[in-house]
Amino acid sequence: MKLNNLSLSILKSHINHQEYGFTLIELIVVLIVVTILTAVSLPMFLAQTARARQTEAETNLAAVNRAQQVFRLENPTFGTIAELGTSGSVSISSGDYYTYTDAAAPTPIIAYVDAIAQTVPKDYSDDIKNYQAAVNQNSVTGDFSSIICRSSNPTADDAAADPSASLCIGGEELGSK
Repeated sequence: MKLNNLSLSILKSHINHQEYGFTLIELIVVLIVVTILTAVSLPMFLAQTARARQTEAETNLAAVNRAQQVFRLENPTFGTIAELGTSGSVSISSGDYYTYTDAAAPTPIIAYVDAIAQTVPKDYSDDIKNYQAAVNQNSVTGDFSSIICRSSNPTADDAAADPSASLCIGGEELGSK
């Protein structure tokens, strides 16, 4: 009889006892869901990071185009990046993600500036796109036109601007004026 009472009390304690926690299956399901969400969101996050970095070039090249126009009104020719910096119009040679260079020697009617993704200290050349900006002064009317072109992908260097026609020969047009 004692054995039966002991067995009965053990059985009752197991029935009344609640266990807390998660089963292994529940944990695996949660892990799978988190992995899928990460796999979906990570590429979108990286694309937005690259897009934010590219904003540096777009903003700086727009400033260079405006500074070129001011410089040209005060001088017989457009200026180099260095000349724009010494004139107080704009001071850009290297940013956080881009290096800015004159694509060709400025003339009285046209000036080009390239924004090339930096490779030192960190290599961004496979992450962000290259740009070319150009500004033109119409020799007949004196009107200015400017354009900014972006390469079609990070590994292509096909951004080429033609400000006299207000179009990009290669890459994508960001805007012209």
